Amino acid sequence: MELSTPCTAAKAKTAAHQLYEVIDRKPQGGGGADAREPKGLALKTPISGDIMFNAVHFSYTTRPVFRGIDLHIPAGMTVALVGESGCGKSTVTRLLERFYDPSAGTITLDGVDITKLRIDNLRSAIGVVSQEPLLFNASIGMNIAVGLAGVKHATDVPSAEIESAARAASAHDFIATFPDGYDTVVGGKNSKLSADRSSESRLPGRAA
Repeated sequence: MELSTPCTAAKAKTAAHQLYEVIDRKPQGGGGADAREPKGLALKTPISGDIMFNAVHFSYTTRPVFRGIDLHIPAGMTVALVGESGCGKSTVTRLLERFYDPSAGTITLDGVDITKLRIDNLRSAIGVVSQEPLLFNASIGMNIAVGLAGVKHATDVPSAEIESAARAASAHDFIATFPDGYDTVVGGKNSKLSADRSSESRLPGRAA
């Protein structure tokens, strides 16, 4: 066995220190912004999905993105945000999920300021499928379970619930084409899925 050199040990200690700085960092936006200790109003169900940006201002450090944007997305409407790179399309979603908070203005969901809502309730009600989805090096079923709203331990999710989520996202039929079905291992270098299929594998958990 190769022994660690003092230089390697020092690098590991520095890396661990930097890692714990990130873990221990308190989110900006007050106590309600900390997903580890969620506070605020419970999200009322069923959710209509009426979204309103009211005079929202936001900047990344010194680069302004929004200067008083007003945006209304009525419940049930499909909306496409179109614009050049860096104009703030993805920022709309990040603000809605409270990965960032506006410097001024308010964002409401069904008429309620999202900063007043429990952040875990808010995020569990939003499904996001990115352009380049991340799949864990695990089974399709496990990938779906990890994304299910409110789940802390993916292994505790019943198989019936996983299949129900896949059917709701129209993913069950293509999953059933694999010999191992929901036990098919995906992710990592040996993924058996195309980019489109990878997105579909993440969608059930985020949309459930």
